[in-house]
Amino acid sequence: MTHLALASRVRRAALTALLCGGFSALTPLCSLVAGTATLAWDPSSGTDVITNYNIYYGVASATYTNVVPAGTNTTVSISNLVDGTTYYFAATAVDTFGLESAYSSEASALIPANKPPADITLDTITVVTPPKTVLHFPIGSSLVNTGQLTFSFDPGAPATALVKQNNGLFIWNVTPAYALTTNSFDVRITDATTSQETVQPLVVVVEDYLEVDLGATAVQAGQNVSLPVTLASCSGVTNLVFSVQCPAGRFGNATLSALASSIGSATVQNEGANIVVSIQTAQGKTLSGSAQIANLNFKAVAGQQSAFVPLGVNGIAAAAANGLPYQNCFPGDGEVVVVGNTPLLSGAQSSGSSQSLTLYGTVGVNYQLQYNITGLSAAAWQPALSYLQTNIAQTVVMTSSSPLVFYRLMAQ
Repeated sequence: MTHLALASRVRRAALTALLCGGFSALTPLCSLVAGTATLAWDPSSGTDVITNYNIYYGVASATYTNVVPAGTNTTVSISNLVDGTTYYFAATAVDTFGLESAYSSEASALIPANKPPADITLDTITVVTPPKTVLHFPIGSSLVNTGQLTFSFDPGAPATALVKQNNGLFIWNVTPAYALTTNSFDVRITDATTSQETVQPLVVVVEDYLEVDLGATAVQAGQNVSLPVTLASCSGVTNLVFSVQCPAGRFGNATLSALASSIGSATVQNEGANIVVSIQTAQGKTLSGSAQIANLNFKAVAGQQSAFVPLGVNGIAAAAANGLPYQNCFPGDGEVVVVGNTPLLSGAQSSGSSQSLTLYGTVGVNYQLQYNITGLSAAAWQPALSYLQTNIAQTVVMTSSSPLVFYRLMAQ
């Protein structure tokens, strides 16, 4: 018996390529593994006993660079195929004499990215985070995405959360309003070419939240000043301790004036560059919500230079209403603008060509606001506004068509 005789009696195998995600109609033979093709064919109807089927394949039609023996099976899975590449397949039959038939008719298939068919289950992503955090992480990073996958939220996601449609980047600005909550998201991953879908479950656990803020104010050197102390928490506070960094030579005689009725006692200790504030609530009382609870009082040292003086908050420790300590404490630093022997000014862009300026000076003194758009020489300064300082801080809005404007404040 010759090879040609065998070829004439062994029917060519009818080859079908069944590629996961590649066809709209899938069979149980579909592979769920990325870069894998599962193929099936009809058995030979010839009279010879078939001992093996060979599956030939390559990346060009009728040019087969690889072969996989399938034995007497009529299905085989071929792995380690390259995503985004079209492969060409053909089958042959081998009889007991080792003679091999001609190639079957050729089948081809494009190996897509690892698209998520409906029966793939993705493990839940769980993230634990404090509030006041912006989360950034990718969804579907275990999937191979060649631009064929799109991402979207199922109903129920917070309005402030975002998932990028083209790459699955999840972004959420976690505000204090979500403290002590567990938030479940479902991100739907869709194959744009086949409309097959899967869901990526996501759980974000937001921890507790407490914030202590000092306000901002202005004071004349030698005078008393009060800074508001504002407290915000997710589950109430019974005891609170925090420190305020106070630059040497600026302030003295620190005291605390309690405003919240829940406060039972409060102390202030001067420890060099730090002022330690301790607040205890009355029996059975808590400091709840977000509100001003006290004033931190100082006397600005007389004769000091004018300056914007920052007051940093640190060392926050507090107990919640259930007695447990807060894990996430956020400081809100304060600022005191001290007006000494010279005026000060600060500015902020308002809109368009308008700029809001805050002018700090000694009450009862006449000042002139000057501007400069050509240079910093003395001759370049021009008067913009002359006025009498009636408050330590006054605000004006200036408009200029120049893209760069300098301002200064001078006593008259």
